[in-house]
Amino acid sequence: MSTTTALIYGGGAFFTGEDAITDVKNSGFTTVVAWCIHITETGDLVFNDTPVVTGGKYIGDSGWNSQLASFKEGTTSVNRVLLSILGPFQYIQSLGTKKGGAIYNSFQALFEALPAIDGIDFDNEDTYDDTTIPDFSLMLQSIGYKQITFCPYEYPDTWAGWLKAIDAQASDLVTGFNLQCYDGGASNDPQDWITAIQNQMGTSFDAKGFVYPGFWCVHPAAVTRVCTAGYDNDCPDTVTSRLKGWQSEGIQGGWIYLYDAIVDCLNSESCGAGTSMDTAAYASAIVAGLKES
Repeated sequence: MSTTTALIYGGGAFFTGEDAITDVKNSGFTTVVAWCIHITETGDLVFNDTPVVTGGKYIGDSGWNSQLASFKEGTTSVNRVLLSILGPFQYIQSLGTKKGGAIYNSFQALFEALPAIDGIDFDNEDTYDDTTIPDFSLMLQSIGYKQITFCPYEYPDTWAGWLKAIDAQASDLVTGFNLQCYDGGASNDPQDWITAIQNQMGTSFDAKGFVYPGFWCVHPAAVTRVCTAGYDNDCPDTVTSRLKGWQSEGIQGGWIYLYDAIVDCLNSESCGAGTSMDTAAYASAIVAGLKES
């Protein structure tokens, strides 16, 4: 479809859904992000509401790895699968990242059980000290993970500082910033994050190709469950127009949150009668928004 990096986050549908896998493989999205891992105060791991690692042992679905691997098999647009951590990262801070500790053992068990995972995505929204993110990143590398992505919405200088600290010890471990441009990050301009990265990494660093804006697709309202396009409910054409506004900044990719919501609102006609709102339409919207005029 394109060399444009197009990511899609998905929740429970990426844990149990064969239909979801087939849909995304045929969509044009290049990266799947399974969202999200929660960390308990004892260091156990839960994927949404399903425990997957307890006491340093994987207890999740034995077939999950093969499902995740299948995203990249056969005829498919997907070439990468990431697993996103929502935290709380404060438990990583309090438990530490030492080898043999609860956090280390949990992620080692996850790594061994899910070799289909290419990397870990950090949706950190609670812990902003100097060392937790760099230490955790280097711990993951020591276990065997080869890439990490950041999924921030605030504090560009802090995230850029973490990038510099990690890069000094593990060059190229962090592969991109999946920048939230909705909800708390609705006012984000990728250029602010590009500038923050360049200030830390130098102008020779490809910061423009490192920041990928993300959008919240049309999704059901929390209470009424009604799908309505509008603020923070972006139709595919809105995704395209927003990306076109940033095209001059050198953006090379984008992403959508959340696959499950695309499915929920697929037949709502929120974006107009006859307007496609399926997975492929959102992937095409990203590519169209970044296509040179």
